[in-house]
Amino acid sequence: MPYKSLAQTRQFPARHTSSFAAQAAISTVESAPQTQAQKLLSRSDDVQRLQQYDPFHSLPASHALALVQRAERITLHSGEDVSVAGHPASALLIVRDGELHAEDATYQGPFCSIDGMVGLREVLLGTNFTQTVRAATDVELWRISKADLDAVVAQYPDVGLHLYAAATKQLTALTEELQDDIQQREALRAYSVTSPKVGIIGSSRYAKRLRSQIVKASQDPARQHVLIFGEPGLEKDTIASLIHFGSPARREAMVRLDCARPDGGLAELFGRGKKKGLLHWLENGTLLLTNWHQAPASAQKRLIGLMTDGGYQRLPAHSRGRVTEAATSRDPAKVDAQDAKPLQCRARIIVTTQQAVQFPDACRTLQIKVAPLRVRATDVAELQRYFLKQAARRRGVPSLMLTPAAVRQLQSYNYPNNIKELESMVERAATQAADFGPEIPDSVFWFATKIQDRLRSNLFKGLPELKQILRTDWWPEKINHGFTVWIYPAYVALLLWGPQDPTRNFGISLFWNYWWPVIFFVYPFLGRVWCAVCPFMIYGEVVQRWRLAQGAVLRKWPRQLSQEWGPWFLFTLFAAILVWEEVWDLPHTPYLSAWLLLIITAGAMICSSIFERRLWCRYLCPIGGMNGLFAKLSVTELRAKQGICHSNCATFHCYKGGPAEPPEGLETNGCPLHSHPAQLTDNADCVLCMECLKACPHGSVEFRLRPPGIDLWTSHTPSAAELALQFMLLGAVFVHHLPAVSQQVGLDPANLEGQLPHSLASFVLLSLPALLALGAHGVTHYLIRVTHHLTASAANQTRASDGSEVSTGDPVRLGVSRIQQQASAVAAAAAQVAADMARESAHSVWTAAAGASGQLLNSIQIPTTLLPFSQQVSPTAAASSRGPTKRGIATPLQDRASGLDAAGPNPSPGPSGLERPGMGSTLGPSGVEVAELQSRQKVPTAVVGVAVGRSRPPQAFLQLAYGYLPLVWAGTLTHYLPAFLLQAGRILPVVSRTVYADHWSPLQPESLPEFAANPAVAAFLQAACLAFGTAASLALLRRLGGRPWLDIAPHCLLTLGFAAELHAVDPLLETPNAWLEECRKIGLSSTPCPPPPPLYGATSDPSGLASYQKDIARISTRSRSWGLLCLPGPRT
Repeated sequence: MPYKSLAQTRQFPARHTSSFAAQAAISTVESAPQTQAQKLLSRSDDVQRLQQYDPFHSLPASHALALVQRAERITLHSGEDVSVAGHPASALLIVRDGELHAEDATYQGPFCSIDGMVGLREVLLGTNFTQTVRAATDVELWRISKADLDAVVAQYPDVGLHLYAAATKQLTALTEELQDDIQQREALRAYSVTSPKVGIIGSSRYAKRLRSQIVKASQDPARQHVLIFGEPGLEKDTIASLIHFGSPARREAMVRLDCARPDGGLAELFGRGKKKGLLHWLENGTLLLTNWHQAPASAQKRLIGLMTDGGYQRLPAHSRGRVTEAATSRDPAKVDAQDAKPLQCRARIIVTTQQAVQFPDACRTLQIKVAPLRVRATDVAELQRYFLKQAARRRGVPSLMLTPAAVRQLQSYNYPNNIKELESMVERAATQAADFGPEIPDSVFWFATKIQDRLRSNLFKGLPELKQILRTDWWPEKINHGFTVWIYPAYVALLLWGPQDPTRNFGISLFWNYWWPVIFFVYPFLGRVWCAVCPFMIYGEVVQRWRLAQGAVLRKWPRQLSQEWGPWFLFTLFAAILVWEEVWDLPHTPYLSAWLLLIITAGAMICSSIFERRLWCRYLCPIGGMNGLFAKLSVTELRAKQGICHSNCATFHCYKGGPAEPPEGLETNGCPLHSHPAQLTDNADCVLCMECLKACPHGSVEFRLRPPGIDLWTSHTPSAAELALQFMLLGAVFVHHLPAVSQQVGLDPANLEGQLPHSLASFVLLSLPALLALGAHGVTHYLIRVTHHLTASAANQTRASDGSEVSTGDPVRLGVSRIQQQASAVAAAAAQVAADMARESAHSVWTAAAGASGQLLNSIQIPTTLLPFSQQVSPTAAASSRGPTKRGIATPLQDRASGLDAAGPNPSPGPSGLERPGMGSTLGPSGVEVAELQSRQKVPTAVVGVAVGRSRPPQAFLQLAYGYLPLVWAGTLTHYLPAFLLQAGRILPVVSRTVYADHWSPLQPESLPEFAANPAVAAFLQAACLAFGTAASLALLRRLGGRPWLDIAPHCLLTLGFAAELHAVDPLLETPNAWLEECRKIGLSSTPCPPPPPLYGATSDPSGLASYQKDIARISTRSRSWGLLCLPGPRT
């Protein structure tokens, strides 16, 4: 007997009219009001109708007439109570027309009645009603009171016999149903699903959409199957139970089956042999299949067939342990005759999985995608309140709550395990509540941080005054438009129309001796902060505000065009500026330096007059591009908490601008670079203008300390144009020392004095670092491949020397034999690749290396565990990508054996084409494969470790080349450091000469104080800076490469070579020992001093000569007057 639940509605069989129906499940009926009674119109017709019922059909007409004479006809409207559980049963009711609905408050099993009679058992036994019965439609009843029924029985005893026989029949049927119900409950007990304790908590749009999808699925009249997919921990089983218990079939059973079992749970579901499965007992209930993605393919195939047509067969009785072909086949000829009977499933199936599943078109399903909790930050606050309330109730303590800071901390976490993880975190916090009181602080959730938020410290927590200062108008509005906007034109005018002698114009000193070294000092600490006070964009904003005041409508940014071509425009303009600076000697030509500033300012003003915000600053400005590049090395960052922004913010004033918003938001124009602080992946697009800090009303923006350069190996997106700019800036340092470089290569510097040869040489030096880095990357790929094959060969030789017996056809022995036989071919291929490397460019080098190695290895069958990294994949992946292969033997290597794209060593960057270290999956053998390699081939552990450590593919050039960035920063700073230490301190005499004080003032420039470091100290600081940058680059290369030092040796050697060359070409680093030794020898004698180094300017420069003579005198008399490493004083 099928399982019946609490409330049911059935129709009684029609006898005299098509609308005559009643519920076969009704047990009792309450007496109807006497005011609704109606007299029978036709006794004879009613007698005939009454005799249609069992047990009255065998009664004589006189007996039936006696009942009809005592019956009253009553009418009830839909929804009215017919009987109420617990009330006395005072009458027998017979349903003449209509439908009734019965609910049993105490008994959850089946119930029955005889045709249309209601209350027969209760009236005969004199008990109370056990069920509440209501009219489902307008019903017409015959009512025979207990007294009238007793009178008829007393008059006609046969009536009593018939009634008691009917009651006995009713009890027998009830007993049978109870037995079936008990058996059914026992079969489903271990798999049954209870009703959910809570619904979908949250008010986000994702939660609202999920609730509407649940309602739609539960009320689906066709009862289509449902697919629920989402990440782990999203309580997909609860969603499935909400669908079932919210549907009209809520009284039916619901069972759960885990598909992760070896056979997919088919034995329990379908049954085996003569044993009935869950589908037999489930009938019209709901089947929940969990972990669909872990089910075997054979089980998925059969389950899809079940969902498509509802047909299934029991598994053969002899099949044990796994799903056989006969069990998974739909062909009845392949199963035992006793199991071949096709069965039909009427249950509704709900599938939960972690990934979307594409079912056949014939298998109609409703799909529900559950959004992860990290995008539902709005719901975190409501979920934590519910979990805290439940935890407090279980512990019997007063209500607990989190502080606002703790809630923000939870909203900022990404929850890999979603709701389950949040529940465990809140439970842990509730356990620690005794230490903190009813309010739990954010320190309890110290571990709940995203990857991009780890190793960070919010400076605003320890320095709240700093936040207050940065939220004022002083930064940067009043600085820019109250000071710089007036000073900048005067400064440019000084360069244009002031003295053109660099020793008499302090403007040129401010530009080249102050600004350049200071900005490189700032990069590691404040990143791109210069752009917040940049005079170029200040005048761009002036033009923009004027245009807006005139009613102009500025254009939106052409983002796609700007992102694609803007960085390359920036790179080209910067290259032209560097060549112009070198060939036309801008550091010693004030008016040309002024024109450089005017050109950049003009670009900012033109773009600002056409487009909104700072298009020039973000995409086109050469100085801005350099600032953004080196800002990635900064130890500070400005970021917003993503969770808080997603959950609490609906205005996005930090991004778009807008009026003041309480409690903290101020009126702003939005981010000038059109960047949202919660979506920044690095510091390149943040100028620290603090507009987002002022606009945010929720306290989401933080100014944080972090490890320097952490963006480079975590979140930033590599860019080819940015890398080109990086290597060009490194080449610019060599361009500044072109005479020394030309002497190193054997060229006469005099031959480069012309503008054309000077320009060509500058372009060559600007391009050379990038070409060398590409060549080093090609060599790296080649060495990794050769090292890997040598390691594989050594493993095979170790196994062969160990005396292992291998059959003649053993593929490993065959591979070793062929490798040994073709050793000469390996050497020849390596020699050919080396020759190609000497002749061709870096791109051609990579192609030749991959081609030579691939052609050689294509002729060798190598065991799978000894294949290069590109071929070491899991057996499943290998089977799907290469098709069937012999056991333990890989197919010949293809053109992509090197693991790189055929286009060369620079695959296009992008989310799918680039694996960042520590953030993506790494190829290579797993721990099981390593153990198999070591046990099967008896390879020493050390050899296995080397092979495994080098089995990962080398990192893409676009990612790895950022390892040179610290060296570029240090090399550039090293170049500008002498000017700052030796020349910048002489600004007062230069200012005096600028205003011609030496002509009219009694205070001569020579008498003004000067501040300059000892050249030896400057040389030491240069060397220390260069050494630090080199070490940082080596460490960063190792971190980005993710490989052993030996595998990235070409890049490391190139880094050391760049550092050595920077040291060699710098005049102060190369010459101070020689000329300081001469100074010690001559002392204060009249012997002429050696010629001054180039850092003192031209030999004919009186100011430079005077400074040089002054340094010589100071060194000769007071050797330790400056710094740490002053050399000993003059010899006597």
